[in-house]
Amino acid sequence: MTTAETHSLGEHKALLRADFASFAAHCFRELNPRTPFAPSWHHEFVAAKLAAVRDGQLFATRLSAQRQAVSEFNTTAQGCRLATSVGGVLTGRGADIIIIDDPLKP
Repeated sequence: MTTAETHSLGEHKALLRADFASFAAHCFRELNPRTPFAPSWHHEFVAAKLAAVRDGQLFATRLSAQRQAVSEFNTTAQGCRLATSVGGVLTGRGADIIIIDDPLKP
């Protein structure tokens, strides 16, 4: 990752548009200026996977045409994504992996 101190402003902006890991580090520093950013292997791993998807590689799974409601998506690989709110219905569904993002947000 690099900083604006080693590049011109234009080069720095181009880097942030092209490299997700640099963009994420920049955002962290902007939002948490007093907290040191401590990147680890998983940051680079996720950034590389997202860059591959952006470039059209590694992601053969597509959304199924059978169900494309805003709150629920099924994929052609039998995966799904269900969005609900706090107090919303989420029970009665099995899962191999569940990600709960911001459960306290109203």
